[in-house]
Amino acid sequence: MLPTVRISRQQYPFNCAVLPIGQKGAVLMVLLTILVLGTMSTLVISLTGSSNRVAEQDMKTAKALAHAKEALIAHAVSVLLPTAPSALTTARPGDLPCPALDSGGIASISCGDAAGTTGQSVRLGRLPWKTLG
Repeated sequence: MLPTVRISRQQYPFNCAVLPIGQKGAVLMVLLTILVLGTMSTLVISLTGSSNRVAEQDMKTAKALAHAKEALIAHAVSVLLPTAPSALTTARPGDLPCPALDSGGIASISCGDAAGTTGQSVRLGRLPWKTLG
């Protein structure tokens, strides 16, 4: 039989199975802090990536709008003066093309006259990109 060893309370004043009050839950707090920091860093990285994507889309849209503006100005400048003095239905300098009524990009054939009696001020449509070139 093995000899038994007695340990007195003076050598070990507390029970080793019970943690001191200051140590309870410290590991849980460290793990929770790591989890929160990891989640925050992932969120920041994903938001930064999406803002770059939005900035690229905004640049692409701005370029397309600038191109459309140039095409509209070029069309308005290229319209010639009417040859007949009473030709109210012909184009005038500075006129814009009729809007495209569908997504085909071709301007509708008639969208009003120079007298403004056909309701062209309330006509809506799309940019006639095929007509503009």
